[in-house]
Amino acid sequence: YGMEAKRFLNAQVAGKDWPVESGGNDVYHRYLAVLWSTDGKTRINEELVRRGYAFAYRAKAANPEARKWAEAAETLARKEKLGFWGLPESERPADPTLFRRKNR
Repeated sequence: YGMEAKRFLNAQVAGKDWPVESGGNDVYHRYLAVLWSTDGKTRINEELVRRGYAFAYRAKAANPEARKWAEAAETLARKEKLGFWGLPESERPADPTLFRRKNR
């Protein structure tokens, strides 16, 4: 589902300024950030999750507020079978958190 997510993201951000709110780093030293629309009303991260193009990030280092809205967005996407949540379970991408736990 990566290409669909990429197309959606490109359509949303191409040629626009999106203010970035830094969220520090996770346990893998990756940068965490929230991208805001110029009007300050839309989080592109949340939209990706809400539309079923991405999983909510549940790592311990995640900002508790961001984790809350991301999990709510994922619950909505699952309920409405949006994006990859509309696929049969056997065809869905693996949840990265569960994948890492299983493959340690």
